[in-house]
Amino acid sequence: MEQKKIKISGIPAILWGAPAPRIFIHVHGKMSAKEYAADFAEIAAERGFQTLSFDLPEHGERAGEPDRCDIWNGIRDLNIIANWVFSRWDDVSLFACSLGAYFSLNAYAGRPLKRCLFQSPVVDMEYLVQQMMTWFDVTEARLEAEKEIATPIDPLRWDYFQYVKAHPIETWPIPTAILYGGKDVLQSRAVLDAFAGRFHCKLTVSEESDHSFMQPGDNAIVRKWIGASLPPRITTLPLTRARLAECVALYIRAFSGAPWYDEFPSEQPVHDYFESFLRLDAFLGYIAVVDGKVAALSVGMKKPWIGGVEYYIDEFCVDPDLQGMGIGSQFLADIETDLSARGMRGMLLNTEESYPAYRFYRKNGFEKLGDLCVLGK
Repeated sequence: MEQKKIKISGIPAILWGAPAPRIFIHVHGKMSAKEYAADFAEIAAERGFQTLSFDLPEHGERAGEPDRCDIWNGIRDLNIIANWVFSRWDDVSLFACSLGAYFSLNAYAGRPLKRCLFQSPVVDMEYLVQQMMTWFDVTEARLEAEKEIATPIDPLRWDYFQYVKAHPIETWPIPTAILYGGKDVLQSRAVLDAFAGRFHCKLTVSEESDHSFMQPGDNAIVRKWIGASLPPRITTLPLTRARLAECVALYIRAFSGAPWYDEFPSEQPVHDYFESFLRLDAFLGYIAVVDGKVAALSVGMKKPWIGGVEYYIDEFCVDPDLQGMGIGSQFLADIETDLSARGMRGMLLNTEESYPAYRFYRKNGFEKLGDLCVLGK
């Protein structure tokens, strides 16, 4: 795999993989380094992603530097990395482990990340600090008086404790998958369940694994979870009659379920409906292909406007069995890239605010156009 060692404002980093339009920022945990991203980067590259990993303070090439690996320096460095990445890529995602996840929760909640994977994340630092105070018989009064107390795990610091109490994680809007070890002693299962429930994360629990995921068999568990959590590689193609039968079947499968529950007595009406689009001079349609099969479709037309030609999406759907994997978002990004190459200025569609599709489109950058409403007669 391609590896390019670089420095970003003095921070040692590695850019993994061949050039690609999508990238993961990889944030390691304690006692790790940028090189530990190799396994993740290999799997991500197979799905069409590059990976950027970097050394946190006191780690890797930065061992011995005066900066400590604490929340303030962590937030600073993560924002330096994000600024560099977002200036070069539009499709940016996050992988973070342990302490790196806690830094990310504090630094990246307002960033337009497409997706996130957390392995053994520290999501409640106050809980961890209080656990350490119990383990090492340190009272809050003693910590306040001494300011910093060494422990076999990490120093307990009064300023750090005050920060985490004053800054609980209140928002995390990024679609997130979490891998948690059932024997993790740094964060309880109740803490992870509460976080995952509050922020609608997909939580996977490996009951016999601990926080480090370094026991025999754990590497296979991590790799399997990464593979299942990353969106598959898709190929976006024009919608043509050659794939029409697959598109008809996909459309019926998608819209006969929740929340639409449309009824289709046969495939013929849908076939005729699609044919009516294909005969239009202004027709413009796309399909997303995964493993040789149509996984998503977009049916629409080129709509002239004073400011230029827009793409009006009449129908858009993703195979129900493949939803939640990032296919729809990547499909829209590919469509947008093609529209830009055609000199078209944007996309339009309508949907109902009460449907999940509305949240999907808003997440992907669509905006509600004032008081615009749909009328019929």
